[in-house]
Amino acid sequence: MSDTRRSTTVTQTTSRILTYSLLSAVIAIGVFFSILYSFQSVSNIAWIAALSSIVSYVLLTLFLSRYITQPIQSVIDDLGQLTLSVPLVASKKYTEAREQCESVNETNSDQAVVNLKQELCDLTTMQEQLEDKISQRNKAVFKAHQALKTERDFITQLVDTAQMIVMTSDNNRAIHLFNHYGEKLTGFSRDEVEGSDVARFFPPGNWSETDNILKELLIGNIQIAQQEAELVDKTGNLKQISWFHSRVEKNDENTLILSVGLDTTETRAAEKRIVWMAEHDPLTNLCNRRKFTEEFEKSLQTAIRYKHNSTLLLLDLDRFKDINDTSGHRAGDEALKLVAKTLQRVTRFTDFVARLSGDEFAVIMPESDEAGAITVSEKILAELSAIHLNYEMVRHTISASIGIVNYPLQDATTNELIGFADLAMYRAKANGKGRYHVFSLDDRSREQLQKRVYWK
Repeated sequence: MSDTRRSTTVTQTTSRILTYSLLSAVIAIGVFFSILYSFQSVSNIAWIAALSSIVSYVLLTLFLSRYITQPIQSVIDDLGQLTLSVPLVASKKYTEAREQCESVNETNSDQAVVNLKQELCDLTTMQEQLEDKISQRNKAVFKAHQALKTERDFITQLVDTAQMIVMTSDNNRAIHLFNHYGEKLTGFSRDEVEGSDVARFFPPGNWSETDNILKELLIGNIQIAQQEAELVDKTGNLKQISWFHSRVEKNDENTLILSVGLDTTETRAAEKRIVWMAEHDPLTNLCNRRKFTEEFEKSLQTAIRYKHNSTLLLLDLDRFKDINDTSGHRAGDEALKLVAKTLQRVTRFTDFVARLSGDEFAVIMPESDEAGAITVSEKILAELSAIHLNYEMVRHTISASIGIVNYPLQDATTNELIGFADLAMYRAKANGKGRYHVFSLDDRSREQLQKRVYWK
């Protein structure tokens, strides 16, 4: 109820009380003077005054009961009915609250009560509407929250099921996010990793490069970077990781680095195996003709550039066909393995040993002269002659013929040098097998070269 309405009601009630009191006083005075006029005796004045007071009190009581007490009691009853609706509103029983308000009869009610009733009904309606809006708002908020939770759970599931390391770090290098695959690959739990320095995963040899990349990302010079680096797991083992680092801006103006790492350890190992198989002989594990050609070209160019003397040995087994024909190819394979091991054992670690074809081998000896090549050749022949291969009750001996050529030799190419070594090797065979021969320009003849050189 407004202050203006309350003031009006109080004023009306006060005016009624004053009016009734004044009327009672007038009546009492009239009665008093009437009695005084009838009784002239002064001694009876006191009795007359007392009688007038009693009459005035009775009249005043009758007036107050009729015009004041009964209206006030009616107002109190109506207020009691309205008061009962308040706890119903508080309990959100809006329909019952309105029914309680409507139970007050406006015909015989005071205007203040009527106004209060209307305001209470309006308040009930407003409260119900507000409650409905709050309920709808809460439902919308809950729905949005569920949608965000579903999206967050989906992203979390994607991050955790991704078969790659996913982690974030801040400008202090502290790790914030670390996914399940990262735990599996490194052996570290999230509790161990989150908050720690990202440098823990990089060996010292890789960290300098990684640190520079992260700094460039943080200051905004680059937005994304790719890096091949090793990762140290919990047991100290190294894994090959292909990293993709990117800059991520946050609403609070903090910058994070998102690092996604793909484990390429097995892929790299497989690639190395493929390369190894492409460059090696699977039987003897020596390099093959393809790799030999590549290495010999490098060795020749290095010798020419730095004016170093180097040597090529070309070795062919004697009577190897007899081993295959007598004991079969398994015996021949075993003989080739023994020869390969002998060559690796006798030569220097800087020398390059290769199997060129069936029973033909080559040794590249960088920075060696003729005397050194002869010494190695003699050791090879001695070691091979000491081999006795027993296979299915048959005993085989192994010998070889070795051709030696020194290079650089004038302007000879690799193919020509191989041809010279091949010619020298067959000179050794012609001289009785199981020996070596050093190529000289006197050995060279066009007819012989055309017969012996197969390297085009």
